[in-house]
Amino acid sequence: MRSTICCTLAALVLLAACAAAQEVWSGATHYFEKEDWADWTQPENQDRITDNAWLTRADGRGLFNIAQEDEFDSLEYLSPLGTEWSQGAAADWESLSFQTWDDYNNLDPWTNLDQPSVVHLIDDDIYIDITLVQWTRGQGGGVPGGGGFAYWRAPSPTPVLDTAWSDVKALY
Repeated sequence: MRSTICCTLAALVLLAACAAAQEVWSGATHYFEKEDWADWTQPENQDRITDNAWLTRADGRGLFNIAQEDEFDSLEYLSPLGTEWSQGAAADWESLSFQTWDDYNNLDPWTNLDQPSVVHLIDDDIYIDITLVQWTRGQGGGVPGGGGFAYWRAPSPTPVLDTAWSDVKALY
């Protein structure tokens, strides 16, 4: 009886550890677009990837995470909060070098337009394939250009296994 309880507890700890591990979302089949001058405070103009990551853009400047900040951070350039970026593929996350959005883009997202990239959602520990395909530049002199952008990204994977307590008990 004692060994059964220990095995059951070990299985639960293992399942919890697996659930807390990083996720990799591969492929770029989900398209998101915010059109120029669209109201970034409206849900349809925010890519709500997880509860912690809602990417959007105001009428100018860079991306920001409206789930964690009200606007793009133009002082320290840490937006979008809770993310880091790299070129490459999400499946190769362990060998990639991640940076802030602005460091990754060298302050100009056009430098990575149409380049396979990865966004790491730090709070959720999810690595996602993403390819920026459109970016509206400002009009110069601090005049915004409308804030439009579009990208393809990997969608959330469909859960393969829905483990219920009865399934765990059935193993023993």
